[in-house]
Amino acid sequence: MAQAMHSRKRSATIVAAPRAPPLSYGSSKAFVVCIHDVVHEVVFNHDSWPGIFPGDYILLNAPQKDDASAFVFRVAAEGPRLGTSQVAIPVSIASKLNFQNHSEVILTKVEKESVSADTIEIYFRDQYLGRSEMWRLASSQNDKCVYAGQQVVFLGCITATIQAVYINGRPVSSGCVTTKTKIVYRSLSARSIIFIQLCRELWDFSDDGERYYEKIVHSFLPKLIERWREMESNHVVSIVLMSRVYYDNSEIEYAAGPLLQDEQGEWYKDFYKVVVDLEVVRDWKPHLVSIKEALWDFQRDILLTHHWHHYCRTSESSEMPAARLVGRLSYAHEGPILEALNLALNPTEAHYIDRSFSLTGCSMLIITPGAGHFHVSKQLLRLTTTRVLDQGFGVDLVCLTKAPLHRAPIFSFRSTRPGSKDKELFGNRIPDPLWAAEESGRDINEKPIFWWEPFWVCVSFWDYQWDLPFREDRFAPRAKMHEIQMLGLLEHDISSSIAIPYLEEPKVEADATAGDPPNDTKSPKLRAREKFDSNIFASHKARPVPTFRGSINVPAFASSVATLDAPSQLQPPLSPFEHTTPRRKPSISFSQAPSPVHTAARGPKDPIKESPKENPLHRRGFPEALPQVAPSPPMTPSIDARPHLPPRSHSPSQASIRSEASTGSRRRETRAQSTFTSWLLMPFRSGPSQPEAAPVSVPRKENAPLPEVTRPPPPQIKTVPMPIKRTPPRPEPVQSVSQPIAIKAHRAHHTLRLEEEPSLALARTSIRESPVSSPNQFDESVTFVPRRMSTQPPPSQPFTTLPHSYASLARRWQHIFSAPVYQHPIKWKSMGAPACLPLTIDFFPPKEELDSSYHVTEYEILVPPEMSSSLLLRKPSERDGESWPLLLMREMAALRLAQGFQFVVGSLHNDAPMPDDKVLGVRPRSSLTTYRPDGVADAVKSTDYPVYLTMSNQIHRISYDPVEQIIQVRRYMRRTTHSTEPFSYKCLVWPKLGDGYTEASSTFNFPNHDHYGWNRMDMLIAGHEHTLADSLQYWRTRFLVIPSEHPPKEVRVASGELLSDEEIRLLGIDRLAELFAKARWSRPGEKSDASHVTRFLPTCLDPSLCVLDENLIAQLNELHEGGSKKKKRKSEKTIDGLPFNAIAVAMGEEPTLIKDRNWQRTIYADTFIGHDFISWLIREFKDVTSRDQGLDWGSRLLREGLFEHCSGRHGFLDGYYFYRLKSEYAALASNHKRTRGTFQLPSRHTSDDASGFAPEGLLSRHGSGHGSGPVSGTNTPIMSPRSAAPSPARGRRSVLMSQTMIIDVDPGKRSSHGERALLHHDLIQNPATAFHFEINWIGTTAGFLHDLIQRWGQAIDMYGLKLVEGYVDQIANIQSKNVFQSCFPIRLALPPPVIPNLSGRLPEGAKAQLYFEHAILREFGYILDIEAADRYPESIDVVYSYRHTPFAYSQFVHQSGIAFVQVIGGQEGFRWITNRLYVASTSSQMANGQGMQRQEPPSWNNIRLDLYNFCSDAVKLKAFYDKLTQSLRPEFL
Repeated sequence: MAQAMHSRKRSATIVAAPRAPPLSYGSSKAFVVCIHDVVHEVVFNHDSWPGIFPGDYILLNAPQKDDASAFVFRVAAEGPRLGTSQVAIPVSIASKLNFQNHSEVILTKVEKESVSADTIEIYFRDQYLGRSEMWRLASSQNDKCVYAGQQVVFLGCITATIQAVYINGRPVSSGCVTTKTKIVYRSLSARSIIFIQLCRELWDFSDDGERYYEKIVHSFLPKLIERWREMESNHVVSIVLMSRVYYDNSEIEYAAGPLLQDEQGEWYKDFYKVVVDLEVVRDWKPHLVSIKEALWDFQRDILLTHHWHHYCRTSESSEMPAARLVGRLSYAHEGPILEALNLALNPTEAHYIDRSFSLTGCSMLIITPGAGHFHVSKQLLRLTTTRVLDQGFGVDLVCLTKAPLHRAPIFSFRSTRPGSKDKELFGNRIPDPLWAAEESGRDINEKPIFWWEPFWVCVSFWDYQWDLPFREDRFAPRAKMHEIQMLGLLEHDISSSIAIPYLEEPKVEADATAGDPPNDTKSPKLRAREKFDSNIFASHKARPVPTFRGSINVPAFASSVATLDAPSQLQPPLSPFEHTTPRRKPSISFSQAPSPVHTAARGPKDPIKESPKENPLHRRGFPEALPQVAPSPPMTPSIDARPHLPPRSHSPSQASIRSEASTGSRRRETRAQSTFTSWLLMPFRSGPSQPEAAPVSVPRKENAPLPEVTRPPPPQIKTVPMPIKRTPPRPEPVQSVSQPIAIKAHRAHHTLRLEEEPSLALARTSIRESPVSSPNQFDESVTFVPRRMSTQPPPSQPFTTLPHSYASLARRWQHIFSAPVYQHPIKWKSMGAPACLPLTIDFFPPKEELDSSYHVTEYEILVPPEMSSSLLLRKPSERDGESWPLLLMREMAALRLAQGFQFVVGSLHNDAPMPDDKVLGVRPRSSLTTYRPDGVADAVKSTDYPVYLTMSNQIHRISYDPVEQIIQVRRYMRRTTHSTEPFSYKCLVWPKLGDGYTEASSTFNFPNHDHYGWNRMDMLIAGHEHTLADSLQYWRTRFLVIPSEHPPKEVRVASGELLSDEEIRLLGIDRLAELFAKARWSRPGEKSDASHVTRFLPTCLDPSLCVLDENLIAQLNELHEGGSKKKKRKSEKTIDGLPFNAIAVAMGEEPTLIKDRNWQRTIYADTFIGHDFISWLIREFKDVTSRDQGLDWGSRLLREGLFEHCSGRHGFLDGYYFYRLKSEYAALASNHKRTRGTFQLPSRHTSDDASGFAPEGLLSRHGSGHGSGPVSGTNTPIMSPRSAAPSPARGRRSVLMSQTMIIDVDPGKRSSHGERALLHHDLIQNPATAFHFEINWIGTTAGFLHDLIQRWGQAIDMYGLKLVEGYVDQIANIQSKNVFQSCFPIRLALPPPVIPNLSGRLPEGAKAQLYFEHAILREFGYILDIEAADRYPESIDVVYSYRHTPFAYSQFVHQSGIAFVQVIGGQEGFRWITNRLYVASTSSQMANGQGMQRQEPPSWNNIRLDLYNFCSDAVKLKAFYDKLTQSLRPEFL
C-alpha cells in the first residue's frame, strides 16, 4: 500500500483524504482555548478533531468542573483561521463563563436533546417590549446556543439579557434553544405599586419582640430595596397605606361621608394615603422616614383628625365641636384587599393611552400583618380574578407572620351552592361556586361559607428575626397564645418557679443508620433527629383510639376524617369548596383520659376555668374557629346551648398563629385572674420531654345532648362529607393510653408546598372547603373533604376534574415556572423582576366543554393577490417561503398576542382534540388537519394548519382556505351565568400632592372583549380598512415641543448672519418639519413630490386668536387642499433674463404671495415670505427645479435690488422671513394684486370674557375629514382615529388645526414586519407656546418609535427646543382614571383685581379672560400648552384630529417639562401635577447615561413650592398685580 502511494507521487491528480467517520456521543478531547476579540462566536478548527462535522453540538468545559458550568456551541462550517488556535472563543463568552486564555478545556460531543434548554429567562430594562415583539424575539433565538449573561440585540432597537438557562429544571450556564424551549420575559423597569395594610394586628408584637409595623420599615422594605439594587432595576414605585375603619350606629352621624355597609350590615370607610407616587427613587432613606411617620400618624388621622375636620365643614352649627375618637380599625382579614387591587388595575386597564416607552409591566405587592386569610365579597372576588387574568398582572402577598397552619392565601365568601342552572356552565366538571350564579332574595347570612384559594396571588412569609436566623431543621411554632404572651409573669411572682429543662439527647442506636443510602451525607445528629421525629410522629395505624375525659367550654377541633355511627343520617355531599355555618352556635365540651405517664409524672390537674370572653370567630359570620391542619385525637364532645355572642372579636387570619386579642379595656382587670391558673405554669416546669395528651377536666352542663364522634381505622376513611349527629346522653368513655397524633405527612406537605409567581399559581386544585387541611368542627352543617383530595398537583400533571377557573385561567401562567418554587423562600425574583404573561399555554377545553359551554361566531377575510397597500405588512420574502396569506395570519396572531392572547401549544389538557368543522356544524375544510405547535417559535409556520389562540373566556381559531382564498376567523366565547354588572366603590384618598382625605368614587368593570373590533382589525391588516377606531384600543402618546430653559446655540446662516433666539427656534421647527417629511411613508408606486417640504405656519398669537387671522387661515386652507401648488404643466417661462418689472408684475398676479402680515403686534404691509417665494419660483419657471436653485435666485434678486428684508438684517433665506419689493417695483405689484388679507381681532370696546365664547363649539366634534388627506395631495388613504369630519354648526366656520400622515419608523427594513405609525401634528406654531404632535400605532415595534423620537429630540435640542412626553387628556381628569393621583391645589391668597374695561387696555392680541393668572404662570417659566374651549370665538368651530375631549381649563407646562398646571380662575387659582411620563423617561435615560440633558433636571418639588409660596403670599401677589396694572395702557374715556 505504501509503495503504491509513493509510485503516484508525481501524478498531477489530487486525491482527497478519506473522510473520518462521525464520532460517537460522549467522545471528548482536550484542547487549548484561545480568547479573541475579533470573533463573535466559537471558532473550531475541524482538522484538529476528525469526526466532528458542522451541525454537531459540543460541550466546552474546564477540567474537573461539572456540566452545569459548561458552554454549549454548535459546530459551524469552516470559519476563519486564527493562526494555530484550535478553539477560539469571544471575549464576552470567556468573561461570563470564567475561561482563561491559553487554558486547557475539554470538548465533548453531545446529543442535542441533552443540551436543549427547557426554559430561558430574558431580562430587559428601560424599554417597552410588546408581546408581538416578544414573539419575534423568541423566534429569532430558535436553534441557537445561548448562555447565562448573554446580551441579545434584536432589530437594533431591543436590548435584553439572558439571565438564566434551565435544563431539566436545573440552572445551567449554557444550552440550546429549540421550539419547545419556553421563553420567560422579566421586566426590570415596571410600574410597581406597594400596598401596606394598616389594621389592628399591625401594632402587635411578633415573637422577637418587634412590632409588625417596625418589621416593614426596619427589615422588609430595606431588604426589598437592596434586592432591587442588586438586580439593577429601575421601577416606577408607588406606596399606598390602606385601612378599613368600622363604626357603630351611634357614630354614623359624626363620621358622615362615603360610608358603606358590608354583608353583616356594619358601616365602614376605606382610607388610602399615598406616600410615594410614581417615582423612580434613587435615595430611599427620606422615603423610609416618611413611611414611618405616616404609620405613626395614620391612626390619629383617620380616627380623630379627619372626622373632626369633616364635621366642622359640614355641620350647620356655629359652635366648634369637641374632637371625638370614633371608629375601630378592622382586623387583617376584613381589610379592603380586593378594593385596593381594583383601584390599581383601573389605570392599567387603558395602558395603551399615555404609553411610556421606558416601562413594561406592572407589579402589585401587598404587605399585611395577617396570615393570608381574607373575607371578601364573591362578586368582587370574581371581578378581580377576571381583571387580573385579563390584564396579565400578578400580585405578591407578603405576610409578616409565620406560615399558618391553614393554607394561604385563602379567601372566604358566602355563596349559594351551584345549582342545576349552572350545569351548562360547568358540564360534568366539579362546579366552582365562585363562578356559579347567585340566588336572588336569599339572606346573605343564610348562605354557606366557601373557601377559595386565589391562584393569582404569590405569598411570602417574612418572619425575619435578627437573633434567630432561619434554619430548616428548627421547629417553627405556629400557634400563639396572646394572653400568655402579654401576661406579666413578674407581677405574680412566678419567675423563680420557671425552669426550662434541656431536651434529652437521644441515643443513636446501632441500627440508627440502617437502611440509609450509601451516599447519605447527613450528620449523625441530623439523622438522629429525623429518626426521633419519625418515631414520634409516625402513622397512627394500629394505635388505640384514645378518649378524652373532662370538659372545657371552648371551641374544639376534630379530625376531618371523623365518621359517625349513624350513616343513615348523613347529609348529601356538598361542594368541596363549601364550609357552612349554623344559625345556632353551640359550645363544645369534651373529656379525655389522662395519660398514665403524665399522671405519674405530674399528678392530677386543677379544673380549667374558661375566660369569659367571646369567641373571636363568631364575628362576621365565620365558623367557631378555623380548622387545624393536622388531625387531632378523637373526642367525645357534648354540645350545649350557647348564648349569642356580641359581634367583632379577633381576626381569623391571626387565629391560627395566636390567640385572640383583648377587645375592651373593661376586661383587662380580671383577665389575669380568670385565665391565670395552675395549668398555665406547666410549660415552665421541669418534666419529661415526651409527647403526651394533656388530660383536662372541666364540669359541663347536666343533661346536655352530646354527639358521638369516633375515629375508624385509616383504611376505612370516608371521602364524603359527614354531619355531626346529636345523640342521647353520653355513655361512659373508654379509657386508653393517649398516643401522639400522626402529622408527619401533613407537615411535609406544608413545608414543600408548590408556590406561585406573583402573577398566579399554577393549576391549583379547587377541592377546598377550608384554608386548612382538617376543617372539621363540631357543627351540624359543616361539610368536609378528605385531605388527599386537597393535595396541590404540579402544573405539568393537571387534574382532569378541575373546574374551569383552575384548569383554564390558572394555567395562563404555567410556562413561567422553570423550576418548583417552594413556600419558605421569599419570592424576590417576582418582586424585583415581575414576569410578563407567557406567550403560550398548553390548555385547551375538551370537546364536550366546547359544545356545552361556548357559543361560536365566525367571519371571513378575503386575501387579495397583492397587499402592498397594507399598513402593517411588508412584501413577503420568497427566499424564506413566505406568502401574503402567511404574513396576514402571522400579523393577525401578533395583534391578538398584543391584546393578551396566548398560543395553544404542546400536549393539550387531557389530550383534548382540536375542534373540527364537523363537530361545530360549519362547512368543512378538507385541507385542514389538527396540528399542535411545540412552542412559540413553531407557531404560524404554514398556512396548512389552523392557529389557536386563547385568553380567559374566549378562543380564536385562524385558518386559511387556499381554494376560496379567504382567511376564516372563528371565535369561541364562554357562556356565563353570573352577573357582570360593574362594581361601584367609594373611599377616601389622600394623594401625594393632596392636603387631606378627599372622597373618591370609582367603578370596576368586567372586561368585555365582545366590543373589540376584531373584524375591523383584521380588515386593517389586509388593507381593506385604513382608519384606527377607538374599539381597536390602539396605542397613543402625545408629545410637546417647547422652548427649553437654556438658550439655543448660536446659529449663523450661510451668509454669516447671526440669528436671534426666536429665529433659531423657528429654524428648529422647520427642521422638525423636514424630519416629519423624511419619515413619511409612500406606498409602492406612489411618486413623491421632491419639491414639497412639510411646513408649519408660524404665528405670534395664541391658538384662540390665530383663528381670526385671515392670512393665516388662508395658508392653512392651502395646506389642507394639498400643500404648495406644484409646477404648472405648460409653464414655458424662464426667470433667466426676465426683467424685474415682469417679475414684480408676476408676483402681484399671485393671489396669496404678497399680503399684510402681523408679527409681535406689528403690521408688515405688502410683504412676502422667503419660503413662499421659493415655492412660487419652482411652480412658475421651468428653469427652477429645486429649492436650492430657488434660494440662489432669491439671493441674486435681493442683491440686484428687486426686494429687500423688511428690517434690513438678513439676506435672502428659505424660511419665515419677511421681504418686500422696493418702492419702484411695489407699485407694479400692487396694481395687479388680486387680494389683500386682513387680520381681525376682537374689538377693544367689546368685552371678550367667557360670555363671548362657547365651550361646546371647540373640540366637541372630532374627525379626520378633509384634514385626514395626505400632505402631498395624493389619494392615499390615511389611518385616522375618526372616520368622518364633523359638520359645523349652522353659521359656524370649521377650522382644522392639525394634519395627519403615515410614517415609516423602519426605513432601513430591519424588520420583516411593516413598521408604520400614524402621526398627527399641529400646523400652526407659536415659538412662545407649545407645539403638539401625537403618535398612534398598532402592532408597531415600540423600539423603532422610541429611537425615532429620540433622534427628533436630539435634532431640535441645538435650536433651544425640548421634546416632552405629556398626558393625552387634561390633568383635571386624571383622578377619574387613577384615584391615587390628584392635582395639587394652589389657591391665591389674594384674588386678582377687577379692572373695568380691561380688554381695551391690554396690548394687541391679549385676552382679558384670566389675564393675571396667565401672567403669574409665565412669570414662573410656564408655557401655554392647550387653551380652554371657552376661550375660542363662538363663530368658529376648531377641530384637532387627535384630541378626543375639550379642555375645560387652559393648561400650561413648565419649561423643564416636569410639571403641568391648569388655570381654574378666581381665588381657586391653579391645579398642579407632576409630569410622571417625562420624569420616568428622563430617569431611565440618566440611568443609562443617555439623553439630551445638559444637567440634572430641577426637582419637581422645588418647582411646585416656588409657585405655591408665591401664591400663598398676599403681599407678593399685591405687588405683582400692581406692577401689571401699571403696565396697562390708559383707560379709554
